[in-house]
Amino acid sequence: MAELGFIYEYGVSVSVDIPQAIKYYEQACDLDGDYGCFNAAYFYEYGIGTQKDITQAETLAKQLREKINLSNINLDKKVIERIIGSVYSNKLEAYRDLSFRPHFIQGLSFYFYAPQSDERKLLSRIGFDSSHLARIAILWASEGDPKVAYQTAKLVSTLYFNNATKTIDIAEALKWLRISAEKGDADSQTLLGFLYEHAGLGLQPDGEKARKWYEMAAQQGNGEALYTLGRVYYSGVLVNVDYDKALYFFKKAYEKELQAAADYLAQMYFNGQGVDVDCQQSWHYYDNSYIKKMTQRDYLDYCEKDRKSRNDFSQQLPELTLEKYAGLFGRIDNVPLCQIGFVVNTKKLIHVANLHVELILKNDVGVSDERMVAFPPLGLNTLGTEQGMGDSFKSMGYLLMKNGDLCDYHKLTFTVKSATATINGKKVDLLKTDNLHIIQN
Repeated sequence: MAELGFIYEYGVSVSVDIPQAIKYYEQACDLDGDYGCFNAAYFYEYGIGTQKDITQAETLAKQLREKINLSNINLDKKVIERIIGSVYSNKLEAYRDLSFRPHFIQGLSFYFYAPQSDERKLLSRIGFDSSHLARIAILWASEGDPKVAYQTAKLVSTLYFNNATKTIDIAEALKWLRISAEKGDADSQTLLGFLYEHAGLGLQPDGEKARKWYEMAAQQGNGEALYTLGRVYYSGVLVNVDYDKALYFFKKAYEKELQAAADYLAQMYFNGQGVDVDCQQSWHYYDNSYIKKMTQRDYLDYCEKDRKSRNDFSQQLPELTLEKYAGLFGRIDNVPLCQIGFVVNTKKLIHVANLHVELILKNDVGVSDERMVAFPPLGLNTLGTEQGMGDSFKSMGYLLMKNGDLCDYHKLTFTVKSATATINGKKVDLLKTDNLHIIQN
């Protein structure tokens, strides 16, 4: 009955009919009090679609509220009232002002970033479980508002990664996001780039398409896109490392007050990536970054010490080790999915970039596959995680696997077919020089 109420409230394949929606919500409420009670009470409380006078409406709303079953929701009564009041007042605002719709979706999406919670149970009882919220958002997105399409795709993407999209039309959400991006909405373009980069919503990973959408958004001055392009050109995972472009985009993002860009700018001037080492300039960005943990004196001492060590090692090749690091397993919409991580370690302050390793993966019954894994730069500085820069003597690379036969981390072995890198500015075949060593675990 609650589903019929939803259909008539939002006009799903039928004309919107609020009185009919109220009728079905009330019938659902009378069944067991789990669903429909607050949905119906909302219309009476806010005077939508009902001819009742204020006194009658308040009485009916109170009666409906008293029927709802909240026995298995472990929240304080005041918290329950606060959440319900906030959700329904925002729903009313979205009803009266269509431009408020993206804010409404964004506000409710917050509850679905975390695992199942009592707050989410409560939302389900008042008509906003993940499926219904996504359907509402997709319905609104179909009306052409790019901001709604963007928030809809963000919501559905979150639900997808939480394996909660069995009843959600993912293709429809993607369709409206794509239309919004094609119309020039920079937020939608950035999100579409992210989905192509990380294989979100079932898309095949495609670095070129990801970069295309990021660049379109960056051309409009979107700060997140500018920062992401800097990261793309810095890491060398989607494209070859290009420190000049990385520096350009990070500076543009920093001008947009994206503080995360300062982290990278500090590293680039500290490490001499695309620029000469400039300890004072590095400190300027580090001093304005999220990662600041050191005093200026200690930081500058590290910088000068590392500059000297790099010069000492400038004619040497590093000894690198490669091993499996971790496996993340799961199923999304009944498709086996895993992510296998690999880690490369070095012990010397020797700059390694564009590290691309072609692997032959094999399980215990002979199923095999060949995949290329790319690693961000490593061997950059001695600051380490304790000083906020991260451990630059190791680098992680990941393979997204949709072949369930190769998802058993403990039964997976690998050999290296090819391995190349740019070391101190020169391309090196690591198999020919015997500088990459495999550790099977």
